[in-house]
Amino acid sequence: MISNILATHLLSGFLFALALLYLCQGGAARALHAYSADEHFLLENATLPLNPREDHHAENLLHFLSKRTPPKTVEEGARKAESELLCYFGADNAPTQATWKEEDLNRWYSDTNYYDDEWDKPPDGISLTGKTLAREMAALKIPTKIGDRGLQKFHWRQDKRFEYKGEQSDATNGFYKGVMSVERGFISAEDNSSPKQEPDDPHPPLYKMSDVYFLEWQRQAGGSNNVKKLRYFLRYHVVNLDTLAIIKEITNGYTTLQEWPGTEFTIYKKVKGQVQGTDEGKALLRTPNGVAVAYFLLTNKRVLGKRIPDTVRIWKTQEGLNEDITWVHMLFHIVEYKGI
Repeated sequence: MISNILATHLLSGFLFALALLYLCQGGAARALHAYSADEHFLLENATLPLNPREDHHAENLLHFLSKRTPPKTVEEGARKAESELLCYFGADNAPTQATWKEEDLNRWYSDTNYYDDEWDKPPDGISLTGKTLAREMAALKIPTKIGDRGLQKFHWRQDKRFEYKGEQSDATNGFYKGVMSVERGFISAEDNSSPKQEPDDPHPPLYKMSDVYFLEWQRQAGGSNNVKKLRYFLRYHVVNLDTLAIIKEITNGYTTLQEWPGTEFTIYKKVKGQVQGTDEGKALLRTPNGVAVAYFLLTNKRVLGKRIPDTVRIWKTQEGLNEDITWVHMLFHIVEYKGI
């Protein structure tokens, strides 16, 4: 029954996305992503009634923001995190540092309406995160109302033409939406769809989530030293199937996935000169959702300094009119890197 709900959501999302692309682009829509065997297995064996994004951007469920292949198991994820991510947090200039500027963001993106429709607008200027995670935000002492203690909304949509391989390309309509409070050291990534969905898709030079979010973070900081004090990076409403596969393994088929405060896993902890971390925490960092957080920190050391996620917390919420829709969330806690 539950797997049927997931399949129905995904099918309706695909059909809606295809129809919308046809209407907007005169039928010249990109080919829809074909499910891999692993994706078919997860769809057929899911135990959560996962709900796609309200905009039905179907491909947002499937694609990885990193060039590297996502891990299939916790063990693989932990080893990849160690060799591909954790070894770079202490390096001065590795990986290559980002050099994007705010003018690049404005060149290819527009900051559009944060609330998609009036019907989904929370009352009294409450953020989307604050609407559904009020208890969690209260526990973290994070504001929920736009404008309170520096909480600001953003919705960058890639709606401008760009040059790709010497030719002008139409806008992709990819987008990045969320809220931030530089004052409180908090980012919530609420809804994202990369302008680059497939390797050969035309895309603007600035397309990675980590780059767009950093430019917004830096813009909101406005030269303040608080730019270096990021403490929390929330991955809200996780829908990526590769990420959910790792969470499913960690929680024994979701049976141990709890509501707030959920379960916290160590990624990096220095105790008496020894660095400790759990395979679960490392694997979660190496998921598609975790990699974007890692890249945000790794490629912007020139501004942020050396910072690293030391823990990650996962939990679920029951939402919808009848609280019959389950969502999964990941909260990365960020600290100053203290070395190995």
